[in-house]
Amino acid sequence: MSMNYELLDTLSIGISILDANLHVVWVNRAYEEFFDVCRDEIHGHNQRQFVQRHFGDLFEEKDFAANISKAYAEHREVENFPCHLLPVRGREERWFHFSSRLLTPTVWGRIEYYTDISASKRSEAALRDSEARFQAFMENIPAIAFIKDDAGRYIYLNRAVELLTATPREELMGKTNYDRLPAEIAAQLCENDSIVLQSGAVKEFVEQVPGADGRIHHLLTIKFPMPDGEKSPLLAGVAIDISEHKRADAAREELMRRLVTAQEDERHRIARELHDQMGQDLAVLLLGLKSLPTEEELAPAVVQRLQDFQKITRQLMQQTRRLALDLRPETLDKLGLPEALRCHCEEWTKHSGVPIDLHCNGLKQSRLPRTIEMTLYRIVQEALTNVLRHARAQHVSVLLERRKDEARAIIEDDGQGFEISPRLPAQKMGLGLLGMQERATLVGGKFEVESRPKAGTTIFVRIPLSKRAGLVENSA
Repeated sequence: MSMNYELLDTLSIGISILDANLHVVWVNRAYEEFFDVCRDEIHGHNQRQFVQRHFGDLFEEKDFAANISKAYAEHREVENFPCHLLPVRGREERWFHFSSRLLTPTVWGRIEYYTDISASKRSEAALRDSEARFQAFMENIPAIAFIKDDAGRYIYLNRAVELLTATPREELMGKTNYDRLPAEIAAQLCENDSIVLQSGAVKEFVEQVPGADGRIHHLLTIKFPMPDGEKSPLLAGVAIDISEHKRADAAREELMRRLVTAQEDERHRIARELHDQMGQDLAVLLLGLKSLPTEEELAPAVVQRLQDFQKITRQLMQQTRRLALDLRPETLDKLGLPEALRCHCEEWTKHSGVPIDLHCNGLKQSRLPRTIEMTLYRIVQEALTNVLRHARAQHVSVLLERRKDEARAIIEDDGQGFEISPRLPAQKMGLGLLGMQERATLVGGKFEVESRPKAGTTIFVRIPLSKRAGLVENSA
């Protein structure tokens, strides 16, 4: 029978050709490399006996030779018989499929094929190991991991969900949020799911769900669409329980509110004492100085000293009044924020010589909540103090605006400005700006600063007008 040995020698499949007595007639180079033998060494040997003698202890399948010999005795062909060569005697572990074909119907010669599948086997093993590691990672990660189908049913949950719900995850699989949560909470979670699926983008939410301990837990949840072949995309996500952080933040904010309240109460007390006590004492002192003998009865030098003392006393009275107003402006309590700021800006301009444009929009119909009025007043007050100390400005503008759902303040100057570094915000902002930011945060607001050297500074404050921020409207 004619064979194109040159062609067979180029194949990557190991090939051996046997005669009717199953003796090796020829093997190709791939066979030599696979079994680490040369063709001269195996030529003329019985293939089964040679393999069994030299490689029998390497086969994981101990009955390999017996099974093949039986097939040959029954003149049957063999198709993709799996074999595994063990890694012993310094040889690399190998996997292959063995096949055998009859050469002709009348001459019982055979051609054998050894297809090396080691790379595929190693890839499969690596994939299994990778999947096992990933599964171990998902089972031990402290965050909740989940996948939902297009109907909102959970099709995957990791072990962390059991810590939150105290429910075996198997009981949660196949269920939706509406099956296990109050309708209002389930609706919010499903709305967030829809936002993610409709946008096709990763979204971050802080979601509230009841826990097994009876408390509401805050979850920082990152949700994203996950392709599912030709089907609708799945929804996947991870959620970290940040309830302890939320409670710590709430306790800190409550402490800060109490401190600010105590500070304002103390300001009020000191301002009242300055006005009622020191102010009256200075007034009595001034009257006493004026009641002293006239110029005709005293020497000119003594008269001059008395006039100087009267001038100093009047200055002390003005400074005491201004200090009392700075500590607790009566106009803020009696007349509201726009009038209080107008008075403060007028006093500030008199003292600094820098003009201020003050605009208040939407604040005539009704007053802002007392907490917000005080917050905005203190922020504007501190901003103007910063301008006076640092900006060297020629002009300042202050805009207050009330909208349907928020109050805004913009304080802008044309001073020397400064460079804001995003890496060191606290150090660059300074205590004054940090204090303003803290005040805005305590009422749920946002605080931003824009500034460049020689280009002035602008402060933006936005405070939500919602009952959720714990705000109560002024009764006056």
